Amino acid sequence: MINLPAILSILLYLPWAMGLATCGNADIAGNSVTGCDCPDTFIKSCGQQCTDPHCMSTLHGNLKTCHVGCVDANIGCDACYLYFHSLCLCMQGTVAKKCIQDGDWWLLNDHKLITTTQTIPGILQLGSDNTGWQLGQTQLASPGIPLVSSTATRKTGTLSVNSVLRRTEEQIHIHVCDASSQLRTYLTTIALPGHFKVLAPLPTSFLPNFPTGTIWCQASQTKGDQRVDVAGITAEYLKNANGCEKSRVGAGLITDGNDYSWACITTAQDFSAEDLFCRT
Repeated sequence: MINLPAILSILLYLPWAMGLATCGNADIAGNSVTGCDCPDTFIKSCGQQCTDPHCMSTLHGNLKTCHVGCVDANIGCDACYLYFHSLCLCMQGTVAKKCIQDGDWWLLNDHKLITTTQTIPGILQLGSDNTGWQLGQTQLASPGIPLVSSTATRKTGTLSVNSVLRRTEEQIHIHVCDASSQLRTYLTTIALPGHFKVLAPLPTSFLPNFPTGTIWCQASQTKGDQRVDVAGITAEYLKNANGCEKSRVGAGLITDGNDYSWACITTAQDFSAEDLFCRT
């Protein structure tokens, strides 16, 4: 006589005894990571050095397959660590318990990065999807984003996405930081943000490392605005960007001391958007 409960017990045990398969791109993108293991081994010298097609510059981080993002071929590559490891753990909800989700977008466990289950290499492929930027704005507004030694709020926090030339991960990710900022100080001095209803060049004399003409900003015309369309503003700018300029484009969001929110673009080749928003 067939002992059905015993057979079922063995079948349930087998995947654990034999070891689960590694979570791949389809598992993460399909929100189906309960039956697989998030990889934890990554190497920096993975595959080949990728070259940017617009600037012909060597990109940060090696990959087995270039220009397609974190597909299965790039599972072991350090440039896909946050997608296959950090994001995967968030989705499993076992080790990473402090992650915050909004649809396909996640604020990762240490609250320093926001990314998505979609396979999007970076800012050029993001298009008009503002969900990640919105998740950041909502969390900065209330209750704030707890970091290691501080809490990032509208008054102190910033969000930023690095350019193709400056990023180190081959998966779109928004940096969250909490730091004093010369950019915030300067924007606070602008009494009439109405002059920035659309993207307009910002003087860079207060930021000597950023060449003239490499920072463009647009101000929300309403104090306390928590729904700035950073993705849309960036996508519109990219429509008119040519050649190597596309790969230099980074973007970010910051709130000035008067509670106006600003979306800014930077095209500085040697400095990242993270430099502008988090380190100035």
